[in-house]
Amino acid sequence: MKTWFATYYPSQGATGLEATVLASEKGISIGFRNAEETGQVFWPLRDTVFRLSPDRQRTVISRSGEFSYVEIEGTEAAAFLQQEEEERARPWYRQRGFIAFRWQFRIAIMIIGFFAFLYWVVMPWLADRAAKRIPVSAEIQFGEAMYNALLSDAGEDSNASRLVNEFFDELTVASHYPVRLHVMEGNEINAFALPGGPIVIWTGLLKRLNNYEELAALISHEYMHVAGRHTTRALMRKQGGRIAIAMIFGQTGAVTAALASQAGELHSLSYSRNLETEADTAGARLLLQRGISRQGFTGLFDVLKQEDRGQGVPEIISSHPQLDKRKELISRLPFPPTATEHPQLERIFNELKQRYP
Repeated sequence: MKTWFATYYPSQGATGLEATVLASEKGISIGFRNAEETGQVFWPLRDTVFRLSPDRQRTVISRSGEFSYVEIEGTEAAAFLQQEEEERARPWYRQRGFIAFRWQFRIAIMIIGFFAFLYWVVMPWLADRAAKRIPVSAEIQFGEAMYNALLSDAGEDSNASRLVNEFFDELTVASHYPVRLHVMEGNEINAFALPGGPIVIWTGLLKRLNNYEELAALISHEYMHVAGRHTTRALMRKQGGRIAIAMIFGQTGAVTAALASQAGELHSLSYSRNLETEADTAGARLLLQRGISRQGFTGLFDVLKQEDRGQGVPEIISSHPQLDKRKELISRLPFPPTATEHPQLERIFNELKQRYP
């Protein structure tokens, strides 16, 4: 946008009036005044005609088809109008407006990319770093607070809980956490792990298990979420880094409050694909060390896949990697061709099936 002082001639032979010319890419606005009044006219840029005066010291601008014109001292106005005329003659993709839009678009993409990098890379890194700094004792407290907030009034089958805890004890897993399994009555095809040790299994899922190997696979998978602090890390990511930042700066009170506030989200909490793969792999290795067949995992996946086909996606796999890919991963692990018999595990499982056939 340019501004010049000028002389405006409203008609041929008329007396010149003091004027101010404001030029933009859209047109020329002329404000003038005489002894009696002030006025303003606007000429679209595409309708203007310009030339230099014979002495080449002034720019003369008029509107096509009219006798009015303005005179501006110097050649700057002519250079501006020449530049705008050349701009209009360019292809649309080379015009100034499109080039500016292209730069704005690039900047917008860079900004979006920056925030995507923060969300997908920096925040998970902060969450993992903060999770590693949480003391085991604090994580145990988080888990207890969440269990009390979410499930203290739920219908727990204490006898079934006793059996699955006995089952876990038979697996002889060394852990920093006081692992405690809880069986909740309900038709949900679901199980999840809380920070610090609690593992919750619904009877709807227990009813669909066929053998103790599948129960061992389920429990080992959920236990690995506990041991790997997956639930804590997932909750931190869900909080958008607020918990992670608070933990890094030592604000453990804020961490406790934020984690406890997320208790209601545990039913639908999703782990990343990497965390699920880690839990599958580590859980399968636990079975391998105990001489339990890989068929525990493949059978569990078949049960979940059958439920997926028949009644919609079970909550336990609603955000997990595809079951076929998980089976393929387990099949690549070096299990022996034959498994060790575990009569105690089989006995406990059979007692559970008597309660939930």
